[in-house]
Amino acid sequence: MTTPKMKAGEKPYAQAAELYDSMLENAIRMNRVIASGIERTLQEQVDLMEAAVEAMRPFSAVKQPADFVTTQVDVMKGLNQRAVAAATNLLKIQQETGSELKDAMLEGMKKVTGSMPKAA
Repeated sequence: MTTPKMKAGEKPYAQAAELYDSMLENAIRMNRVIASGIERTLQEQVDLMEAAVEAMRPFSAVKQPADFVTTQVDVMKGLNQRAVAAATNLLKIQQETGSELKDAMLEGMKKVTGSMPKAA
């Protein structure tokens, strides 16, 4: 890949400022991607905790020890399924966030390498 040479009369600081702006924009984009991934991850964890709390409600109606065991088995089956779904969603969030970060990084590298002056 070739990079453009500095044009006659072009100020080096103007080119450096343009490069800095490009890098700053890319850093902001990457930070937004990371923040979005964190937000989605936390929301998934909050949803899992809310489901776990809600799943405990049947225990308040239990009167007999045998009913407690039956309720416990039912609750654990439901929570196990919800935990597997949460783990699947968390993996998907990680993959999507990683892919978006990779894309942002590659785009930023193209901008940086494309705007650097060629050595004389």
